[in-house]
Amino acid sequence: MTSLARFFGFAKGVPAAAPRPAGYPLPADLLKSVEGKSDAETSTVFSQYRTGLSTHRTQLSEHRTSLSDARSYMANERTHLAQLRTGVSLMSFGITLNRFSIYLEENDRTPQQFRDLSGSASIGAGMVVLGIGLLVWSLFHYRRVQRQIERNDFRPAHTSVVVLTLLIVVLGLVSTGFMILPWIKNLF
Repeated sequence: MTSLARFFGFAKGVPAAAPRPAGYPLPADLLKSVEGKSDAETSTVFSQYRTGLSTHRTQLSEHRTSLSDARSYMANERTHLAQLRTGVSLMSFGITLNRFSIYLEENDRTPQQFRDLSGSASIGAGMVVLGIGLLVWSLFHYRRVQRQIERNDFRPAHTSVVVLTLLIVVLGLVSTGFMILPWIKNLF
């Protein structure tokens, strides 16, 4: 009886439920293929089995990598779609603000303290321009990230995120100023 056969508990006279080393149990076909063989033959069979396992793990790793690439592409597309949605929302709200302020001015339905709504129309037009700028930037950003993913050389774009955020903050501050300005004029 070989020492490896005795170790794995499949020699004659050893019960099938003999203790095995920690980890996964060996497949039954592998145990049958080494039964009654010498230590050298058993070692060769186990070596071939480990090589097969290594090849299988490599194939699984390549499959996980391709899934990871697919997730990266889909995340880039989701980001692009979110940026498109934000750009369209900015444009829609800007058009609504512009048209509503013009409607109120033309029909003399503006309350006395808000008679000067020309700023609102300009803010609406500014939001449309900002939305169009976001759509154009979104397209270029999507293509740039797509190429970086393909080259496996992704670098985040910190500057464009900061600039876009600052533009929206400035637009919000200007909009707030134009909304509060008529109220402040009436106080004095």
